[in-house]
Amino acid sequence: MESGLGFIKSSKVLLLLFGAFGVLIIASLSISITNKNTISDEVSLSSDAREEIKTRLKTIEQGLDGGDGDGDGDGDGDGDGDGDGDGDGDEDGDGDGDGDGDGDGDGDTTEVCTTEVCKTSAKSIISKMDVNVSPCEDFYEFTCGKYVKDNTNPDGQSDMSIFADLSNDIMTTTLEILEANDDDVPEVVKKARSYYKSCINMSSINDEGKKKVQNDIWKVLYDYNEGILIQSYVYLDAQNTAQHILYMDQASLGLLRINFVDSEKYKEIIKAYRTLQSSTAETLFKYLDINKPDDDKLNEDLESMFQFEKAIAGIMVPEDQRRNSTAMYNPMSLAKIMKSYTQIKWKIYFNELLKGDNAIEENDKIIVAEPYYFEKLNELLNETDDKIIYNYIHWRILLQTLPNGPDEMREHYKTFLKDAMGIKKEVLRDNICAKRVTAPFDGMGGLGFAVAYEYIQKKFDDDSKNEVKKKMVGGLKSSFKELVAESSWMDKETQNKAKEKVDSMVQSLGYPDWLKTESEIEKKVQKELDELKPKNLLENIKKVRQFESLTSFSAINSKPDKNAWPLHPAVVNAVYSPMRNSITFPAGILQYPFFESSNPMYLNFGSIGVVIGHEITHGFDDQGTFQKEKECIIEQYSAFNVPEISEETYVNGVLTQGENIADNGGLRESFRAYKKWQMFFIAYSQTWCQVKTKASLQNQILSDPHSPGKFRSWGPVSNSKSFSKAFNCKPSDPMNNGENSCVLCDF
Repeated sequence: MESGLGFIKSSKVLLLLFGAFGVLIIASLSISITNKNTISDEVSLSSDAREEIKTRLKTIEQGLDGGDGDGDGDGDGDGDGDGDGDGDGDEDGDGDGDGDGDGDGDGDTTEVCTTEVCKTSAKSIISKMDVNVSPCEDFYEFTCGKYVKDNTNPDGQSDMSIFADLSNDIMTTTLEILEANDDDVPEVVKKARSYYKSCINMSSINDEGKKKVQNDIWKVLYDYNEGILIQSYVYLDAQNTAQHILYMDQASLGLLRINFVDSEKYKEIIKAYRTLQSSTAETLFKYLDINKPDDDKLNEDLESMFQFEKAIAGIMVPEDQRRNSTAMYNPMSLAKIMKSYTQIKWKIYFNELLKGDNAIEENDKIIVAEPYYFEKLNELLNETDDKIIYNYIHWRILLQTLPNGPDEMREHYKTFLKDAMGIKKEVLRDNICAKRVTAPFDGMGGLGFAVAYEYIQKKFDDDSKNEVKKKMVGGLKSSFKELVAESSWMDKETQNKAKEKVDSMVQSLGYPDWLKTESEIEKKVQKELDELKPKNLLENIKKVRQFESLTSFSAINSKPDKNAWPLHPAVVNAVYSPMRNSITFPAGILQYPFFESSNPMYLNFGSIGVVIGHEITHGFDDQGTFQKEKECIIEQYSAFNVPEISEETYVNGVLTQGENIADNGGLRESFRAYKKWQMFFIAYSQTWCQVKTKASLQNQILSDPHSPGKFRSWGPVSNSKSFSKAFNCKPSDPMNNGENSCVLCDF
């Protein structure tokens, strides 16, 4: 095995600008309710709608109305229609018979929920709303206006949202778990605590880092698959999900691709990034107590390094052109890759990642996501001096570690975040270290699951898991199938295939079953993870990264695990996996405010119900069934202006089309499963309340496949006939697209 970066062809012994300092930094890696009954006369609401909202707000302040049980009625008044109050229909769909369902009529609510949970929900709903805004003019401002006005971003965060609020609550519990001293816990939990303690021990980090020698960097380097020139991973074969296969894709960058490609437009971000590079170099020489090169030479090296990264950005395929999974599936033998792209020693590179028994042979297949990128990368490496390449690789490794490094290096990074992202205060050290311990990776197990084991024991109510499964998921699947059956643009064969796909969709809720058993969590994590020490961060990082790399890449020779979890159980997120045709909703999101069993079900369907519907729809989004209808969604969202950035900035409708289709489908499915008009839509919209710094919002527009929260509210409700009916919106109102609505299915 060749030492150093042997996978890049070179015949030179190079003096690396950042190499000696690598160990120093890597050693420190961690990896009051306002009464709102008054509605301004200037708001353009019909008198009936105005009085209805006043009545609703009065009811909310008293406690949420109990609604119609678990069913859904279509009658007036107290439910003499088709709704069954106990939900004896299609898993909380429409039942037959009389009940207490409020239905779709205009009758008065007679049942009020006065539990403490309902009172808490009522206060939360009111605290976010600005009812001096017409819901038909701007539903996001109506539901989230006060939230946006009253909140600022916490220390070290570039955004605040309902998701972030709950994540912060989970972080509090995570810190309690990691800082506890109880001994009656699994050994893997003790390992997680040792890792955490080594990360928060700053005096040890500073002392340890300064004692390291240059060659130590190579011991850690190969354990970092950070995608600096190539992103490689093992995952299910997209065309044969009964096996795993190796993928190779284009690089990651220190900034967004567009920042480099249009560097003049984003000159302030580029300036902050280059200042970070130069300040890091200055500190490097001071820490190593060696003479700094003259300024001209140093600036020349830094300039060359920056231009190399800019050149990489220039050959990368933009994300909004990477939505066709078929076009990104290009199987090639290792022999062909070696022949086509000669500047990298591919066999050495892959075998170092795969290790031992998983060695790759020249006739083995690898999926190349972007052949164009690798063709151009080969040319770029051939024409670039080796010193520049090596300097860049080391810079990128350092960049990954700076947020967690010694004091002076963290100050440099803090300045960069302030200038480039508008983040004015540093993330608390304990938060950094907790995130390092629980950081996700592509494999089952890991220290994050050890912490999740304790979290599940302490904080998660299994009733939530069972109730969502029993009362919501089945009903939402049924709703989707009904919408498919009613669609005018699908032929019968396509409809049947869509129904079969949703019927076979695997659902994973809360956490994997093995996480409840101490012996299983020990077996999943303990087996390959050596003892971690509370005062040796560098060694701990090496062991954890080796474990993560081994776990991820060893999957190439294993059969797919049908029970594999793509998400840490204690995160606020949800995911659809196209390879497994599975939907996953971890424990982190199956709790208040997304789900609360004591809340009226219209709130649950308006929040977690729409999230579930969103993920179901992902099985049929722009990369699936809805190809014919996507142009309407692209056009609609591309017209959404983002004046917080500039009058010339708009949502990227192409980049965000998949998530926008899923938002629209999720709202339709959840409303179909549980009709409770105004409060349902309010609960939906408040799911997307958020406050972002200008820089963070700009980054979202440029790179995130999700639209900003405002447009996740506007888009789906403006396409909904039921929304306009619920709020008596006129055809001319902004939130009523009428005949111009983008409808995947009638709603």
